[in-house]
Amino acid sequence: MSKMHNLLVLYPEHLNLNGDVANAGVLARRMNWYGLSAAIEFYSLGDELPSYVPDFVLIGHGSSAAWDEIDADLTAIWPTLQAWFDSGVAALAVNSGQERLHGDGLGYFETGLSAGERKSEFVVADAAVIAEGQRLLGYQNSIFDAPLIERRNNVVATQLHSPVLAKNGWFADWFITQITGLSTLEPTQIAKADLERVAAFEAGIWQLEEPLAN
Repeated sequence: MSKMHNLLVLYPEHLNLNGDVANAGVLARRMNWYGLSAAIEFYSLGDELPSYVPDFVLIGHGSSAAWDEIDADLTAIWPTLQAWFDSGVAALAVNSGQERLHGDGLGYFETGLSAGERKSEFVVADAAVIAEGQRLLGYQNSIFDAPLIERRNNVVATQLHSPVLAKNGWFADWFITQITGLSTLEPTQIAKADLERVAAFEAGIWQLEEPLAN
């Protein structure tokens, strides 16, 4: 049996405004297709963090009211989260999750953010901070001037919703390589058709949404 890889979703009841928790499901399923074991765990308001160090952390997007409810709890657990991230644990922070990591929030990304006119649009973003020549398709809806995609260590933060790993399979696979240390990913024989079918769906989504972007 392969090693179990633990994917931790923070505040799923609060930070799932645009289906962003599904990113963890996409990641776990693709790991299964590569013959890897993955378990999704959830941390909710008032819980205790797991005693183990997870392999991946997801911080989704939530409303202002949701952030008001979890802010004190997040501040309390932040030293542990930051220690994980500094040690190389992979993480994805989406939209307001990204914004909360900036200088005027938790400060993981040093720069502060400024509010302006709301941007609500399909976007194709340059993802060179992840892999040269790659792009990400998603949807941005924010008043803040956060980068469309940024990275520190193995923590990637993005403005893109809906959920970003479902529309960008290469991005999910990049996380899998960071989580596992594998340089190449080979699907199991039975999963090859699943990966091909998902790739076809993804191509169709790009064909529909890319002309609407930027």
